[in-house]
Amino acid sequence: HSAATCAKMSEAHKAIRQIPWNKGGRMSAESRAKMSVAKKGKAGHRHAPEARAKIAAAMQGKRHALGCVRSEETRAKMGGMRGKRGPLSPFWKGGRKKTAKDYVKAFAPDHPYADAGGYVFEHRLIVEKAIGRYLKPSEKVHHNERKDDNRNENLVACQDDAYHKLIHRRAKALEILK
Repeated sequence: HSAATCAKMSEAHKAIRQIPWNKGGRMSAESRAKMSVAKKGKAGHRHAPEARAKIAAAMQGKRHALGCVRSEETRAKMGGMRGKRGPLSPFWKGGRKKTAKDYVKAFAPDHPYADAGGYVFEHRLIVEKAIGRYLKPSEKVHHNERKDDNRNENLVACQDDAYHKLIHRRAKALEILK
């Protein structure tokens, strides 16, 4: 329906006081009291005492679902996954992931500059392999094209951030000249 048609229909409904079944009506105090008793049970609880005893027995030694305590049977099925990282984790996706800024990180937990999750920027690993040593934190790697293209021919090792910024300025100047 068009906006004009909807407006006309709305006015018509208001004129004949068509109110949805679940809107606007008030229950009497007696009806509210009956619903409250039905909802909570006679003693003010949702479940009868026998049902509460059964629930308590079933939950013995377990936390609420939000606590995520698993039964021994479930833990046995999962093979004790606690603390499994890297290829041993069931969530392992091959050891590569993309960051929010389109850089690729690779899983290298033994690398001296790995982050808390054991990941290092892949472009740094590739340059380190090419030069045969670890890069210092002050040394930067420049991508000539896309940030996720980590081929050797696309990477330039920079001695420091100043040299890296110089490369960017020169690239920008060449773009202006084109």
